[in-house]
Amino acid sequence: CDVAVDGKGNVLVAMQRGPQTGAKATYAMHYHAATATWSPLVQVSPPGVNALGIRMVRNASRTAVWLLYTTQTSTGMWSHRWDEQTRTWSAAELVPDTAGIPLNFLTAEVPGQLNAVVDEQGEATVLWERLKTDPPLYTVHASRTVAGARTAPTPLLPPAPASTRVTLATESIDVLPSGEVLGVVTRPVTSSFDQELMAVHFRPGEGWSSAKVFDVPGSSTTAPPIARCAFATANRAVAAAVNLLTLRSA
Repeated sequence: CDVAVDGKGNVLVAMQRGPQTGAKATYAMHYHAATATWSPLVQVSPPGVNALGIRMVRNASRTAVWLLYTTQTSTGMWSHRWDEQTRTWSAAELVPDTAGIPLNFLTAEVPGQLNAVVDEQGEATVLWERLKTDPPLYTVHASRTVAGARTAPTPLLPPAPASTRVTLATESIDVLPSGEVLGVVTRPVTSSFDQELMAVHFRPGEGWSSAKVFDVPGSSTTAPPIARCAFATANRAVAAAVNLLTLRSA
């Protein structure tokens, strides 16, 4: 379940419903602030989509709200945009190049929950990881909207061999008023949980920067490993430091 508030003060609620061991669908309802009434609960996910990992994201001015979710088998990502004039969600859109491919949705806190941001122009960005089976490599991608429509994902980081990947990558993502998107990803590089820390930067009109790899204590194969839970709580502070010291000066 997730909740957001739009620019008119309406409260948006999304949830998954279904039997405990069976397929689940994504449902939505909203509280209409002007009339102090709740709408009916309606299904928004397409028939047959076994939904998982709901996330609603909005921009700072609340003029744009997006609903994102994956499938139970993590082989596809779906999105809807909220229309606060009609108080309805757009039709479900399958994010390009995510159908039928094993995906991991990067999060520092809840496995399966999407980590995404929306800028003041209403464009949404989400980071995710996919498994290529030939050869077996994990690659981190970003999916963005342009004029409200999803575009093909962009690979951001060098591939990591599946044989050394022992847990989910974790990440932090944020957006500036200018529309710049900052991302930091840490992921294991050996079976002993040694970590590598990388940063990416999106500038409107220019696109994504090349990934920058940082040498931090515990990130090499010879240094003590980073504790995943401890690093997850520090990711946002790290993202801010990387932004100030490196990314925006690049």
